[in-house]
Amino acid sequence: MTVTKALWNSLRKTGKRFFKTRTPEQLRAIDAIAMDMWEPYVLSMLESMSLGREKMVFDKFHIMKKMDKGVDKVRKEEHRALMALGSNTLSKTK
Repeated sequence: MTVTKALWNSLRKTGKRFFKTRTPEQLRAIDAIAMDMWEPYVLSMLESMSLGREKMVFDKFHIMKKMDKGVDKVRKEEHRALMALGSNTLSKTK
């Protein structure tokens, strides 16, 4: 296994440049790429690598952050609905 560190800035073209500097053999040898869930990173990988989707590995921090945000959104919606019915069931649950 080879680990390569590629620091991408906020530009999608920087990610593409990383892939363009690799030979076809090097690209085929990549088993997985750990990456942030930021859309430009994802798009540059999908556009630059065959089987890019299958080789993406998102870090646990960002997965949990996204999940927590979704859970909090549902909690707020449910809280508003319950408050409209006169229930304080979800008050102080954050």
